[in-house]
Amino acid sequence: MINQTKKGFTLIELLIVIAIIGILASIILVSLNSARNKATVAAYKSTVSSLVPAVTMCCDNATNTLQTTAGSDICSVAVGSNLPSAADMKASSVTYASVNDCSTSNPAISVTPAGLPISACNATVYVSTQGIYSDSSLTTSGFPSGC
Repeated sequence: MINQTKKGFTLIELLIVIAIIGILASIILVSLNSARNKATVAAYKSTVSSLVPAVTMCCDNATNTLQTTAGSDICSVAVGSNLPSAADMKASSVTYASVNDCSTSNPAISVTPAGLPISACNATVYVSTQGIYSDSSLTTSGFPSGC
């Protein structure tokens, strides 16, 4: 008599392997989404931080004024630095407002984004010649807590 052995996998074994692969794939996708959100926020922070030298250059002359139109020069006198658009900030929209003009001791512009993946980052930040502030009185430096 010839001993015959069957080669291959049973249906149950294949289903278990497919289930394990599916679980691993879902874990990886969740991790990637979190990393994508953090990268978007990092790009936003970097873009806003790059406005500090632009405000400083604009306000070297106290008669200059800070502009508030996204995509246009930050200063009434062209300094070669444009206000970033919402796409540049990885946000769905962005609003600028002049808080203190160049004739004041601490000129500043407010930046209010919308549509960032971490909701704390959608709060208004204030960019002055001294840095980034999370309050309009320009006393709490940095981005809002949780951003």
